[in-house]
Amino acid sequence: MNKSFWRKKIDITSKSVLYGLIIVFVINGIASLIFLNFVFPSLATLPGLRIFFPGFPIIVNRTEEIRINEGIKAGEVHDQLKRNIVTILRYRGTLDPREEGFTGADLSNGIIATSDGIILATKEGVGNPNLDKLLVIANDGNFFEATVLKFDPISDLVILGSEAKNLPVANFGNSGDLLIGDKLLAILPSLNRTNGSVEVVDFKKNARTIEMYPKYYSSDAINEYLDIFPELSLDNTSAVIGDRNSRVVGFHTSEGILTGEFLLSTVSKFLNEQDLVRVKMGVNYISIIPSVSAFLGLPENYGALVLSAPGKPAVTFGSNAAKSGLRENDFIYKINERVINEQNSFERLIYDLVVGSEVQIYFYRDGEQSSLTFVLE
Repeated sequence: MNKSFWRKKIDITSKSVLYGLIIVFVINGIASLIFLNFVFPSLATLPGLRIFFPGFPIIVNRTEEIRINEGIKAGEVHDQLKRNIVTILRYRGTLDPREEGFTGADLSNGIIATSDGIILATKEGVGNPNLDKLLVIANDGNFFEATVLKFDPISDLVILGSEAKNLPVANFGNSGDLLIGDKLLAILPSLNRTNGSVEVVDFKKNARTIEMYPKYYSSDAINEYLDIFPELSLDNTSAVIGDRNSRVVGFHTSEGILTGEFLLSTVSKFLNEQDLVRVKMGVNYISIIPSVSAFLGLPENYGALVLSAPGKPAVTFGSNAAKSGLRENDFIYKINERVINEQNSFERLIYDLVVGSEVQIYFYRDGEQSSLTFVLE
């Protein structure tokens, strides 16, 4: 008898095996999902079956992206930043040592604020505009005379003007983006930009860090400076501080290191107003952060608590702020729809205000929300 009549011949190929494995894999996956999500939880609640299930916790591994402080590529940052920095020569008489009247020159850094020759400098760097001459040398070797346009009344910043064109503008960073221990590059004043003097420093603390309590601030002064380690000497005034992304985050002055956000705000104010008239609000306060807000029982994490400082009233008598009704113990949390937070401190928001414009202040008084409006002086 021919057995092939009773048994069908089956040809097994590699393709059929692959299809079979895929089908089995899919079926097992679906079955596992159903069991783990619907059957397993129900079985685990039965007293008689708990012995078969482990009592130890289920560990879930989660991957998060973190920033590791790997230092700073000083060479790359220097190569980029030096394009945005000029050398300022301050002198009297002549720069030629062969000529009579030569008295030498002082070096300082300037930061390129606009492509058409607006430069940020320091008061020490420019000296007395009635006596001193200024020669600005760009990274490409071109040089041009500069004149003082404006002095900043609350800082050591000076705005210079020149006839330069097509200059590479600096990119300003926010000090609030820095982490403790971040490596920064300080570019010191030098005539030789190719192999100029630099120093790698560590970011020590946020400009808004509170190290004493209470610490009183004035709305009419700068209170926020960049803190680095090791500190730069006054001999290196006008050093430009850059981060790993080649952004300018600080400018060393005789009073401290001005933050990148203050520098940018100053440039914007000058370009918009063609002046550097600063607002005089006449308010003394302590800065409120989450930890302080918690033990004081305040309704917002960030803000400014209006308080009198030793020898200074909470609100200057006769000021428009006082006339509008702002008073001691008012807790300011918003200015012109801009909420005070970690990135935008009370001081930071004041920088952008314009003299002669109206400002609306939002605050809490005795636990109740309120607001008032007055013209800025």
